[in-house]
Amino acid sequence: MEYFLKIERVPYEEPYHLQLLWDISNGTQSTRFELYNNASDLMEIAKGLEAFRVIHKTFFCMK
Repeated sequence: MEYFLKIERVPYEEPYHLQLLWDISNGTQSTRFELYNNASDLMEIAKGLEAFRVIHKTFFCMK
């Protein structure tokens, strides 16, 4: 199993809502879940992903 983070946007009925499918693995375990948010939350989600990327490279060996 490999490290990965996949996010897929599913078209949702309301233009100001997001439905995101998350598929995540740390190389040993994996999970998949759906997240429903307001489109205005997307910037906050992106900031969290940018911070995760920095932490991930610091604490995990990446090829």
